[in-house]
Amino acid sequence: AWVIVNGTDYGLYANIEPYEDHFLQRKFDDPSGNLYDGDYFLFESGGYTLVDFTDSQDDYFQLDLGEDVGLVDIQAITTAVSETGGTDGFYERLDELLNWEEFLRFWAVEQWLCAPDSYNYNKNNYRVYFNPEDGKAQLFPWDQDSIYYSTISLTSTSGILSSNCQQDVECMQHMYEEVDHVCTVADNMDLDVLYETTTALIQPYVDADPRREVGTDTIAYYQDVVNSWISSRSAALRASWGIE
Repeated sequence: AWVIVNGTDYGLYANIEPYEDHFLQRKFDDPSGNLYDGDYFLFESGGYTLVDFTDSQDDYFQLDLGEDVGLVDIQAITTAVSETGGTDGFYERLDELLNWEEFLRFWAVEQWLCAPDSYNYNKNNYRVYFNPEDGKAQLFPWDQDSIYYSTISLTSTSGILSSNCQQDVECMQHMYEEVDHVCTVADNMDLDVLYETTTALIQPYVDADPRREVGTDTIAYYQDVVNSWISSRSAALRASWGIE
């Protein structure tokens, strides 16, 4: 989006859809479920804590939309993780509360993008929605501003759901399947064409941006980084997990 403030050009910005009622109405047949903010929680002192499904942190989930139920839906997941994490019953028990297919695909996409400041790799920047149709939680990504060029250890997860999944053979087998699925989808999306179309579309605005924080050479360099990532990421990700 090209932004103009009081008649003055303000520059080129990303126009990002927020997670609110319009999003839920578009994505779900029943958009009346509870939507929680899983970003880090700021204290009045200026400090903060990351938020996850643990006894010490789940009180910091903030309800964005839905009915205030005293966090009983969040706490149900916390209890299930506490009772079954690291055991053979983890995957089956959490299946009652969490949409595993959606979660593992969410994790696989974060791997493809290489998102270090995310739920799975930093317990940050996500939303949790409880779908009224089955009562199960789904996680959505947010603020993915470090993707396409960062490096992460795929096995060094921070999120308690993915960390416990790594200890469960069945869960990891399904995760490998979702990684393969995400790579296949990405490889058939013509992302190289989208890259060329998008860079050509925004180039005049990049050149004209009066508040541009870096030079056009730097922008062109990182555009090339993204293009290289798109062309090689699926093969690299599959190789990392030994997926043929």
